[in-house]
Amino acid sequence: MTTASVQRYASKFPEELGDAVDGISGETERAVFILLFDEGDLAFTEIRDKLGDEGPLHQQTLSTALANLKAGGLIRKRILEDADESPFTSYYSVSEFGHRFIHSLFDSLGSADGPAGRRQVIPDQFSSNLYDSTMEVKDDIRKQLASR
Repeated sequence: MTTASVQRYASKFPEELGDAVDGISGETERAVFILLFDEGDLAFTEIRDKLGDEGPLHQQTLSTALANLKAGGLIRKRILEDADESPFTSYYSVSEFGHRFIHSLFDSLGSADGPAGRRQVIPDQFSSNLYDSTMEVKDDIRKQLASR
């Protein structure tokens, strides 16, 4: 049973951040998120195949992970209007919020001490992708502001 004090303090935590944390809490969710971050737009089948080592990732496992990431606002699904454009009818990608969220998390690793006092290091490969992505997000935001 949750106490009134727990509920009162928990309600001060932004709902969007709670949803995002919940959305990326599982191992499959984190793998899908980083795959989309690294590769860009991917169809369900492409994600399933890329994450399956000995065969495609189980369809229900991937469906659940995608649903969790979408509920957390971290990814978006784009449905193509022109079926001739691609062999797939829809694609998943990291949302603007997802980019900002992961950038904030990785920025927090820049401190000398991370959890339990351990030194935090961002892998070089991810760091360069993070930088490139940061620049893309900034450019997109500038374009949106200029068009207003």
